[in-house]
Amino acid sequence: MSGILTDSRVDLSGTRVAVTGITALARDAEAVGVAVDDLKELTARLAAPIAALAASMAPHKTGRLSAGIKPSRSKRKVMVRVGSASRLPYAGVNHWGTTGSNGPQWLAKAEEHLRARTFAGFGEGIAQLLKRYNW
Repeated sequence: MSGILTDSRVDLSGTRVAVTGITALARDAEAVGVAVDDLKELTARLAAPIAALAASMAPHKTGRLSAGIKPSRSKRKVMVRVGSASRLPYAGVNHWGTTGSNGPQWLAKAEEHLRARTFAGFGEGIAQLLKRYNW
């Protein structure tokens, strides 16, 4: 099975490549010709389940907070954003708590819960993109 292994190696169908992280893997994929839009689509697709889980875990007084949780399209990282400082100024306090560590941390828990699946999906997605671009 292809994917990112626990010891910072990526298994691409029998071939192993040492990398220092996801950013380096994405940068190398871009360097060999993988389109930036394809990388953005991959990271957004991988961030969507994290955003959905975080939205279900977030407090639901009015629904604005959970509606503001969205996957981002980044070429080098899987990222989920929660609104903006002007639209949801309470999002950070709701997540981290008043002391910065006593909150429910629903977004962090969602990411942690799906981390293995996200890493495996990133490795498999990069392998498919490299195959599509004949590399």
